This record gives sequence, structure tokens and C-alpha cells, in this order.
Amino acid sequence: MLKALFAVCVLVLSSATRSDEGIDIGCLYSGQVTQDLEVPVSAGVVSESRERDESSGEHLKSQELRLDNGDFVYIEQKYCSMYNLTVVYRLTELNESSFSRGLDVIHRIIESVDQGYHLKSPLKDIVNMTMNQRGLTLNESFEYGLPLQAARSSDNVEHTISFVRLAESNDFPAEIQFYLGIGGL
Repeated sequence: MLKALFAVCVLVLSSATRSDEGIDIGCLYSGQVTQDLEVPVSAGVVSESRERDESSGEHLKSQELRLDNGDFVYIEQKYCSMYNLTVVYRLTELNESSFSRGLDVIHRIIESVDQGYHLKSPLKDIVNMTMNQRGLTLNESFEYGLPLQAARSSDNVEHTISFVRLAESNDFPAEIQFYLGIGGL
């Protein structure tokens, strides 16, 4: 009987949230999340939110930023049993220089993620090498998984990069999307 009571107490405590530190004991990644990822350029916050999906227990932190050059960055972190990072960089100009600048900003944001994940080379070098190998250009949209050996991590990793050309009527002719998933099976 005492063992059963102990087990119930442990279960209740493990699913509780320690609000004093903002750490959710039931979520593996909640204590490792940097709430505000570093944006390496001057930017103004357009919006930000923090939410929690009560059915899955997953936390969601999102930020929308307008950079001084007019470009736009959306950063979303989802975490509980996995850590997911999505960065969308919208370009005001579509050329090699702005594409490279967008990859640099995304790389610096990735560097501020405290999840035991580290790219071995700058993101723009990894992307440019793969684009050259696959014959990809900025004339068409593309998406591919980054090579697993491009990063160091102690956990399962999925990381992808996308380049999306947007409609001509849009204020942003293109966007770069980076996704990182850590953990899971």
C-alpha cells in the first residue's frame, strides 16, 4: 500500500509544472529552451507569444521580427518530448547577397539554441555546397534535408532547408525556411 501511494505521488509530481523556474518536469526539453533566441541584427518585435497545448503538453514560443533592412523573421520553438525550431526569413530583395545574408541570420539564431546541436560549418556554406551539387538556383523553389554529418548532436536530428519563391504581388519575393527537430525516435 505504501509503495502504491509513493508511485502515485511520483506520478503527480512528475506531471506538475514548477512555475517558480518555468520548468515543466513532464517535458524533457522545457528546461533547456532559451526563451528568447538571439537575433544577430537590429530588429523590432512585431509580435510574440507563449502558449501551451493542453492536450499534448507541448509548449510553443513564437516571435515575429522586422529587421532594420525590411526583411522579416519568424521564429517558432515547440518543445516537450522533442524540440522543434522553425525559422522563416522573408527577403525584401531576391538576389544572392540577400539570400546569403538570410542564411547568416538563420545560422546565428541556430547558434543560440541550447540543445546540444551545432552546425560544423556556417549554414550558407552547407547550403551553397548542396545547391551546387544538385544544380539548384534561386530561380526555382527547393527543399531538402541537410546532411546528417553537417551537425554535431547527442540526439536524433532532422534538419531541412527550403527556399520558396512567393507570389509577385507579395511584399516579399521569397523566403528561406529552416526546420530543426531534436529528439523523438
